[in-house]
Amino acid sequence: MNRLLAELPYDEFRIALVLHPNVWSSHSSRQIEAWLAEALRSGLVLIPPHEGWRATVTAADLVISDHGSVSVYAAAVGRPVLLATDGRDAIDPDSGLGHLYGVAHHLDPRAPLPPQLHQAEKRREQTRETARTWVSSAPGQALDLIRAEAYRLMGATPPPHAPALLAVPPPQPQSSAPTSLWVSVTPVETGSPDGPELTVHRTPAAVNPHGPGTLVSSDAELDHRLAAAADVLTVAECELPADEALWSATAFSHRPGARLTAVHSPEGARLRTRHGDTHSVRFTRPLPDDAHLVVSVLADLLVTAEEPPTAVSLAAFSPLRIRISPDRTLNVPFQVSAD
Repeated sequence: MNRLLAELPYDEFRIALVLHPNVWSSHSSRQIEAWLAEALRSGLVLIPPHEGWRATVTAADLVISDHGSVSVYAAAVGRPVLLATDGRDAIDPDSGLGHLYGVAHHLDPRAPLPPQLHQAEKRREQTRETARTWVSSAPGQALDLIRAEAYRLMGATPPPHAPALLAVPPPQPQSSAPTSLWVSVTPVETGSPDGPELTVHRTPAAVNPHGPGTLVSSDAELDHRLAAAADVLTVAECELPADEALWSATAFSHRPGARLTAVHSPEGARLRTRHGDTHSVRFTRPLPDDAHLVVSVLADLLVTAEEPPTAVSLAAFSPLRIRISPDRTLNVPFQVSAD
């Protein structure tokens, strides 16, 4: 889990873990949470044992699995699967899972993960058709057929109405957002008159304490090692425990590595350097979901700049064109005022 969370960009991936019921039965939930403590602090979504795996497979874009039955079910509903090979020897090669192993891409724990995910995606149709053949001989008809057979065995007449086909209930997972993230920003020339795009790569620091990048930590960070090493300290304006100036002064006095504080809201941010220079950033439109991301990008640009930031140099970054993933780019115009 830690490797997945450390290697895959936080802004492109959410990782959910479905454990076999035997794991929950053999160990206490407290033990499992202790084993996964760093991963849970890094955004891992832990699915509870009694319900949730079906909804998780349904929502997934890709499933990494072992020699359990979930692999077949996931492939049958069209999810790309990447299969771990330890335990494969226990599988009958003529079973549905055995045939799925014959066509699915196999996980190489020593190789980088993104290319392996791409290979699994390329085999999606092949794994889907293989798994569907073994999961059901009558896709879409199983509910009616099983009900008819059950009533025949009981010697009873089935109800005249069709059986209810219910959606799976939503899971109630255990999860929390990371409180410290490594942020790496790289300009990419696109030939656009608006200037270069900025690619951003963020990874949770709890599973990767040595970076690379700018370490941006929340005021809620509980790990004193990460908080003390943070380059940037942030807090949402609605969670500010005191006025901004007092909070920043306290943060700088207790966090020797901090070079910048940032108080953010959907409308903008207030940035303060250790030397007391402050800048107010106002977004031209509210960013209810992306304010922390945008502030993290601005913070990385400021702390890695060769010269101390000024209102003019900060305003020169507007509009920010942030490429979060191959499918998503944010365009964020903003205004800056020096305080």
